[in-house]
This record gives sequence, structure tokens and C-alpha cells, in this order.
Amino acid sequence: MSNPFQKVFIEEAQEIFESLEQDFVLLESATNDSELIHKIFRELHTLKGSGAMFDFHRLSGFAHDLETLFDSVRNEKLSITPEIITVSLESIDLLKAMLQNPDDMTSNVEQENRLVQSIKQLLPKIETAVHSISNEPPRPAKNDSIKVYRVNYKPDNDIFIKGINPFVLFKNLSGLGKLYSYAHEENIPVLSQLNPEWCYTSWTSILVTNASLNEIKDIFIFAEGSGELSITEIFSGEKELEEQSIPLIGDILLSKGDITREEVERIIGSRKFFGEQAVEMGFTSKEKVASALFEQNTLQSVKKDLISHTNSSSIRVQNEKLDVLTNAVSELVTLQARLTQYAEIKKESELTTI
Repeated sequence: MSNPFQKVFIEEAQEIFESLEQDFVLLESATNDSELIHKIFRELHTLKGSGAMFDFHRLSGFAHDLETLFDSVRNEKLSITPEIITVSLESIDLLKAMLQNPDDMTSNVEQENRLVQSIKQLLPKIETAVHSISNEPPRPAKNDSIKVYRVNYKPDNDIFIKGINPFVLFKNLSGLGKLYSYAHEENIPVLSQLNPEWCYTSWTSILVTNASLNEIKDIFIFAEGSGELSITEIFSGEKELEEQSIPLIGDILLSKGDITREEVERIIGSRKFFGEQAVEMGFTSKEKVASALFEQNTLQSVKKDLISHTNSSSIRVQNEKLDVLTNAVSELVTLQARLTQYAEIKKESELTTI
């Protein structure tokens, strides 16, 4: 195998397979163990993301199907059954075969198709919601599982040589929710000094997700030791995001360690914009101020979209109820007209009074 990091992935994947097999056995007698279910989901998510990163595309695709099944379980759309346990254990056997032969796209195709169909049949069917009519206006619930994270990632210069693609990491990260990223390009040298095999860019990202901190860390599990990673929770829950004000530029720079408290206090009171004054006084760089502005603008946009979505959801539900009432009245009017016509034809005086 030409890529030494693929060998590392194989070793790690084999450990995940062993862990999953044990977890599935435990799940048979602990079907409501949410911690265990979340652990299984994270392991499958890691297989999917890291498999794609190291060119195990067939393994990654099938792991995604199994991950989708357990995503429904962890979101309580589906309950654990003996059929799910059986399909899961059979799927591990198939994933093991895919791991040993990543370039073989023809072996075990029948088994793969059969398991994919089984997984699809186990997934919850989409049901049409029946709207009930009540006197109270709808009150959209706040989703306290939604969190906003800042993810700072600075890969080592030789990360490409190590066989790790940062863009796959960000693609997997975006699969957890809404991702907004800012690229730091200040370390890119002039063309004459540039090594085309090196990575000079680092990223600051804002992730809006209901995923846990561990699920975010799992995205970078195979990139550990190949760069600097920090994950900071900015807001926890929609309610907190709505009620709290968006951080000021100085607060953002301070939270990232790009400026000190003493320097912030020295700038306060200046007639110039905070970032402009901080750069002029030599406390921080233009690039760091630009990154802080990106974060502030992104958080403002996220908050605006959240409030707009909540309000539109409320209006939409009320309109749907109005549609139900309008249709019901329309049907009654049509029925009354038909009864009137029938009564006149049949000379039924009792029907005429209806």
C-alpha cells in the first residue's frame, strides 16, 4: 500500500470494528442506552469521514448508509430491534472485507446491495402530518440542542505529504451542520519561496450544529498530531443565541488570545474603530482583526436567520390552520348548495330549512 497513512487508518478501523461488534452485542440487552447509541454513531461517522479521506470510498459510502440508520435511532425516530442488530453485525463483516481490498469495487456486490436494501427498509417512513386545530397560536419550541462552535485548525506544513486532505475534513465537518470558514493566508510565501507540496493556510470556522463536542473531535481523529486544533463553544442553544448579544470585536480577539485584557482597556475610549486602533497601536494584526470581523458578522447572520426562521415557522403553521378552516367552510358551502338544489327538485321542505 503506497500511502503509509492508509496503513494507520486500517489499524484504527480494525479497532473501531472490534469496538462496534462489542457495542452491538451490548445494545441487544440495552436498547435504550442513549450513550451507547451515540458512541456507535460517532464510530460510524469516523469510519465514513476518515475512509473518504484515505480513499476508501466504497467503505465510506456503505458506512454512511449504516450511519444514517443509527442517526434515526439516536434522534428517537427508530427503536432498536433484533433486525437492526442483525443487519449491523452483517454490515461489519462487509466493512472488514472492504477495508482489506479498497480498490476492489466488484467483490461482495450482492451482499452489499442486500444490506443496503435491508437498511432502507428499516429506516422510518416519512409520514404526512395531520394538523389539528386549536384556539392557541403556535409557539415554536426553542431548540436547546443547537450549539455554535468556533473551530480553529492550523495543519502542519507537510500535511499533504502525510496523505491528509484538509478539505475532506471540512467537508465532513459541514456534514454536521452549517459551516462558515475563514482562510488565513498571511503565511503563504512569495511564489519563488513556495513549496507546492506544503500547506501554508489555516482556518477559523463557525459551526452551527446539534452535534456534540466529541463528534466534532472525531472528524479530526486521523489528523491528530498533524496540526493545531482548538474547538470553543460560543453559544449553547437557540435561547442563549437569541437572548445574548453578539460579542464585540475586542471580546472576540480576547477570547482567541489575539489581544490582552490590558490592551483592550487601553483601546477603550478611542474615537477610532476598535480593530483599527488595535492595529495602529501594534497590539494585533490586520489579519486577526479581519478574522474577528468574520466571526462577528457570521454570528450576526446566524442569529438573524434563526429569528427569521422561528417567525416564519410560526406564520406558516397558522396559515396551514387557516387553509384547513377555509377548505372546511368551502366544503360546507358546496354541500349546502347541493342540498338546496336537491330539496327544490324533490320538494323536500325539511331539507330546505337546513
